Amino acid sequence: GIAKFYGSYKDEKIHFDWKNSSYIKTMANELVRNNLEVWVDFGGDKARGFSGLDLFDKYKLDGKDEWLDLINPFYGHYYPIDHNSELGAYYYTSREKNFLKYFDGTGMSLFAVEIFNELGYAPFSSGALEEFRIYLKSKYKNIGTFNRVCRTSFTQFEEALPPHLWEASYAKNADETQYRKYSSTFNKKVEKMKTEYPELLNDWIEFLRIRLAGGFKDLAGELRKCHTGKVNLTIQARLQQMINCSYSTIDIELLSPYLDIFGHQISNPKFFYYNGNPADYLSVREASCKLTFYPDYVCGIFNKPVYNSECIVEGNFPPGESIDYMLSHAAVNLHTEWKYQVDAQNTGFKSGWHAGSFDDKSWEQVKIPNFANENDHAARKALGLCWYRFKFPMTDKHLRMVKYDFQRFFLAGKGLDDSADIYINGKKIFSGGKWNTVYKIDITDELNYAGENVIAVCINNINGEGGIRDYITIVDSSKLMLKKYMDPGQCHALFWQHVIHGHSGLDFWMVKEPKLNPEIPKIKADIESVSSIILPRPRIKGKIAILYPFESFYGLGGLVEVTEEFSGFMELYNGFLFNHVPPDVISCRSIIEGKHFKYPLLVLPYAKMVRKGVFEKVMEYADKGGKIIITRGSLITDDYYYEKLPVEKLLSKAGVYFLKEPPGFDETYKFVSKIIAENKIKRELILDFEKSQEFPFIEAQIIGNENKFIVYLMNWGGLEHKCNIKINPDFIKNKNFTYKARYLQERKNLGKGIFTVPELEQGIPGTIKVQEPMVFVFESETTAPVQFKNASPKRVEIIKALAEKQKPLEFTEGFPSVLFMTCTENEIGDLGKEGSPVLVDLLEKNGCRVYERTGTEITPEFMKKIDVLFILEDYVYIWKMIESENKNIYNIFHDYLENGGSIFVAGIINVGGNNVSLAMRKLVGGHKINPMMQTTKEPAWFYNKQSCQYNDPMQVIFTDIRAHEITSGIKSFHAFSAVPLIDQNKMLVPIIVSGKDDLFPEMPVLLSGEIGKGRIVVSGETFFMQPFNIEKGDNLQLAWNIMAWL
Repeated sequence: GIAKFYGSYKDEKIHFDWKNSSYIKTMANELVRNNLEVWVDFGGDKARGFSGLDLFDKYKLDGKDEWLDLINPFYGHYYPIDHNSELGAYYYTSREKNFLKYFDGTGMSLFAVEIFNELGYAPFSSGALEEFRIYLKSKYKNIGTFNRVCRTSFTQFEEALPPHLWEASYAKNADETQYRKYSSTFNKKVEKMKTEYPELLNDWIEFLRIRLAGGFKDLAGELRKCHTGKVNLTIQARLQQMINCSYSTIDIELLSPYLDIFGHQISNPKFFYYNGNPADYLSVREASCKLTFYPDYVCGIFNKPVYNSECIVEGNFPPGESIDYMLSHAAVNLHTEWKYQVDAQNTGFKSGWHAGSFDDKSWEQVKIPNFANENDHAARKALGLCWYRFKFPMTDKHLRMVKYDFQRFFLAGKGLDDSADIYINGKKIFSGGKWNTVYKIDITDELNYAGENVIAVCINNINGEGGIRDYITIVDSSKLMLKKYMDPGQCHALFWQHVIHGHSGLDFWMVKEPKLNPEIPKIKADIESVSSIILPRPRIKGKIAILYPFESFYGLGGLVEVTEEFSGFMELYNGFLFNHVPPDVISCRSIIEGKHFKYPLLVLPYAKMVRKGVFEKVMEYADKGGKIIITRGSLITDDYYYEKLPVEKLLSKAGVYFLKEPPGFDETYKFVSKIIAENKIKRELILDFEKSQEFPFIEAQIIGNENKFIVYLMNWGGLEHKCNIKINPDFIKNKNFTYKARYLQERKNLGKGIFTVPELEQGIPGTIKVQEPMVFVFESETTAPVQFKNASPKRVEIIKALAEKQKPLEFTEGFPSVLFMTCTENEIGDLGKEGSPVLVDLLEKNGCRVYERTGTEITPEFMKKIDVLFILEDYVYIWKMIESENKNIYNIFHDYLENGGSIFVAGIINVGGNNVSLAMRKLVGGHKINPMMQTTKEPAWFYNKQSCQYNDPMQVIFTDIRAHEITSGIKSFHAFSAVPLIDQNKMLVPIIVSGKDDLFPEMPVLLSGEIGKGRIVVSGETFFMQPFNIEKGDNLQLAWNIMAWL
């Protein structure tokens, strides 16, 4: 059984073998030499596939079932086994010891060591379930109380299971297909149990949060012993509901004592462009939520450095929800009178109500969208199915747009409450949706351009009111805005919002934009200029407190879907943010600890279930005169015995404001404004706006003290706003101060430059730019002024030049042509021209035309124009994407080479853990030319202690240079991390080989020769042409010689 199994590894019968990962030290050293911090993520084993270990057969041990019991596919990213088990703790400790050994004795200080990556935690092993039953017994004492509270009928605690596991059975060793199937089933059961058995489900989730943190406490203590230097431990998590479980078990407050840094992954922040049109609230909420509320919450409850370790940037999107924009560009106006009919018997489809030929003359009319126009209409109140139909023409003009202008027509809209089937001329084009669904459906091929068309929408209203909710229109593709790159101001906002709302840094990666961004050095200089003002604090101190009900929302909301309650929460949060009263986001534990007493106002939105003790502290706060906003559905139960809380006692107290329903942002903003005024809650900044077509979606903050402070302004909208910016008289105590005022981003004085306190209180006129942070620095004459830093002009110039080289280049006859391969979505690796910018520059300066193409653009005809094909491998997923773009690409390359083309190919086995020299193997593997492997899974690395750079044996200096045109003038070749090449049929000539004292002596790292009529150079080193390495030794000359020979 488990005890025997656990005992076996202690007798050294079970151990973990780890592949040679010396390159980790090599990479880290190179990063440090380039003045970069090193965040080490050792994740790399998932539950799926991890179960294939053959330890049991190898050592003839019992316990294979117990091993499989400890792993499942529902944990998270790179979390294969439960760390609370003895074997799991042994596995993680063994892993860290193996990898951290490479840093021992180096004196290197690691910025962070990440133990778990994108952590989710949902074990249902035998051990976890046994502990869960003990937890329940400790909480409820007897089975009768447990069954009464949780509405269950177990006869003993030993039978108890979390409700989503009652009927579920999941194979332990699930493959990818099974995993997806189980994940979907698992998720549906959890969602069902949130309604049917919320008490027991919450007990399970709370148990897992406690169990995760308790086990991590012990594990962290062991991990700190794995490295002789300082170890800053971190985990990375999003804190949202796990997609496969619909709940979050990552309780950062419980984990806080055992972490040095928290890797808060805020992925996929978006910006929206409005093309000079007013912004709509829903787009503003989506853009701002991840860069205001998320960091506010985490940085408010975790009083240590928080770092966005995977800031995957989505880009700049069309607003989608901007109704005025969509309607002003409509090809057909659908906001008019439609026909409607309630389908109480569910016979509409059988009766042909969806068909274009159906006669709907007898139907009644309703103005669409009926949520905007028909507050009391019967169609809006009808439960069940209700059909809506509208007839419209499409003309020859529209047909010409399709035929000659290559336009497409889309049905675009938002809100199908609660869901819908949509038909065009009798054909179903859409099924599904919900009250806030945004849809854009290509209907070009379903339209009749010679006459009448019919759109039929069958709404299924499950509860409440239903219908076509927000807008619906037909628009051509030229008017349908498409995603584009971030504007410079938006790029600045991405970084500044992290700083302002409390994060200590971010990893700007996997950007679906050009990686070479000349704005980054400017942003860095701006932030460093005022770091002495903005950084020495946990975050801005809010003027009011708003509870985020993490327990009621099962994690951070808005990441998987936006519920009505989360929308209501964000309306209140933004109501204060855009009233320039920044809120502090607090937790239930913060209230239990009494931290809310320092605020004049406490907001309790949609906190259906709170931790035991919260209600009593809220009542005490009200009794002491604190003001409270509470919404419908708040403080219903606590999390102990889930008994109904006497919220009516709270509602009867003076100073308690009740919000019955989410009224929408406009009404919420007015409601919040009224409460701020009634309770004399003071703004440190007062902004008086001129009249505008757009609501001013502007956050405004003061950071610092009266001696030295900044004013931070961020406009999330689509229009500039003119306003008068006033400093609250209470902020500056010394009325005799005189201030120097400067505009940081523009490195110039603000207005006249010098202001007295009365002048600041009277206000400074200004214009707030669109989606671009503005920082004004105010310094009294008693303080030394901060020195504004500037980005290196040379650095900016180089980045701009490199960015220019990335732009597509049309083919030009009459010049030597070099082709670099890339792929459509190259947001991960440095593939294409950006991987070897120095070489590209050298080629262009010597008269070559250097092109970059994706797999979709490669044809035999195009390759006939190319003199040299350059293949640089960096990341295996990219090459898989190239293959998916063009299934015939390697056949094209083979024919190109055989018929006289020239190819350079460099591949490397395992730097980063994801590369397997895929392109090299596919291109020349058929000729028995491959990188060397020690085993089927473990790469071979050149390793030479006697001839290396920086005392790092992985960075080999090759001096055995064979005579060849390519090696003319070459005395040494400096590698970063190289693998031996095997040419089994001796087709090519070794021109650079390792020394006799290398781990792999006298093996080639560079091969050249002819295949068919073409020339080829194969390299076991990918990085020697990159900027950090190309100027070492004779690397640059070697790169030029290779291209010249080819």
